Amino acid sequence: MKILFINKYLNKDTIYRIPFGLLYLGAMVKNKHDVYLVEPERENLKEVINNFKPDIIGYSVRTGLHQYYVELNKKLKSQYDFISIFGGPHTTFFPEIINEPGIDIVGIGECEASFLELVNKIEAKENYFNTPNYWFKKEGEIIKNPPAPLEQNLDSLPFPDRSLIDHHKELRHLKIHSFSTIRGCPYNCAYCFNHKLKELYSGQPYVRQRSVDNFISELNQVASKYKIDRVIFEDDTFNLNKEWLRELVKKYPKIPFKCMIRANLADEESISLLKQAGCLSVTFGIEAGNDRIRNEILKRNLTKEQMLNCAKLLKKYKIKFITENILANPTSSLEDDIETLDLSIACKPDFANASLLNPYPRTEIYNIAVKAGEYQPKDFNEMSSFFDSAPLTIKNIPERKNLQRLFALIVGFPKLRKHLPFLLKQKRLRPLYSLLHSIWRPYCLMFKVMPHKISPRETFWLLRRYLS
Repeated sequence: MKILFINKYLNKDTIYRIPFGLLYLGAMVKNKHDVYLVEPERENLKEVINNFKPDIIGYSVRTGLHQYYVELNKKLKSQYDFISIFGGPHTTFFPEIINEPGIDIVGIGECEASFLELVNKIEAKENYFNTPNYWFKKEGEIIKNPPAPLEQNLDSLPFPDRSLIDHHKELRHLKIHSFSTIRGCPYNCAYCFNHKLKELYSGQPYVRQRSVDNFISELNQVASKYKIDRVIFEDDTFNLNKEWLRELVKKYPKIPFKCMIRANLADEESISLLKQAGCLSVTFGIEAGNDRIRNEILKRNLTKEQMLNCAKLLKKYKIKFITENILANPTSSLEDDIETLDLSIACKPDFANASLLNPYPRTEIYNIAVKAGEYQPKDFNEMSSFFDSAPLTIKNIPERKNLQRLFALIVGFPKLRKHLPFLLKQKRLRPLYSLLHSIWRPYCLMFKVMPHKISPRETFWLLRRYLS
């Protein structure tokens, strides 16, 4: 079988990220089937399809981009004969997308083993409508199969097939590579889908981690083929398992890396272990400075003291860090958002990222916003970017949008804080604020958070990918 994966590149925020889901699926089937991954923005999709002649076209879909894939698939279905499979985060929570014209199969949850089973059955012309993890259209009806049990031994999975993106020069020439060692998250933040995933796999161990040896084997494999100057761990909470970190310190080759951590898990030993392992920078979430907003609305279960202590330890061990912040939350005021700014200033991060709350359907924050009368229930097709829009019917939206664009600059230059009331009122200056943010952000990420030497060629490919 010939399988074509179509991946829409998300630019700017995903320069160093790879589509892990598709690369894992590709690794599962590549020994028996031909696989190709295409980015429509960078390749002639029609030419690729005409030359490759896929039997299956697969899409990994995120909420907010799902309509792009739905419309693209409709167009391709009118021109070519293939089986379409939609998977990814969006279909896991909105499998009814299968009702859209042109979508043949929808995947739910973690699908590596079942994807191989499905493709093998299709090739052998066997009955594939009972394959777990998938919904099917058949003679005008929808066949719904439950998910297979979660794979508990992540070491049994093949490494993601990075060769699928080798033809993208921007990625092949870069020296920063991403890895993932953990699946699942033990926390239940109101704006996240984790609680829904836990419901889907109720009764099963949800948080799982690869062994250090397994990760090191993948790292060595990547290092044998590509140059590695920096590593990014995509795990939601890299400091979740202190024993795992102790083993990492002994076996990891000290390549500088970036990871994400939880402030409540940051103690002297864990931060020391990160430093010993080669940690260059981390990201941790503040999200909201106000205790009520942070813990009752966003369900973060964190104290200011824990976050300030985390920042203090990171400074002590000379680890660069980014704070994540969410503005315009349900039941919040402009003063609450300014309190978030002030907490980030107190933490003194190397960069402070701020987004505007967009309540995704079927998350707890969506229900909170609707119940508070600050958000009208709407179809997920109307979702907007959480960097550009603040859809709640709360006060001071123009000022909050200005704050979002100014947030990182004011944290970086705290003397601007005293001018905040004036700056927030200047609606006409919003384009200027956006321009300054678009300059300050990449500068901080490249030269403060993860500084590294880049060749002229790497600079060219990096700029090309960022500015596209």
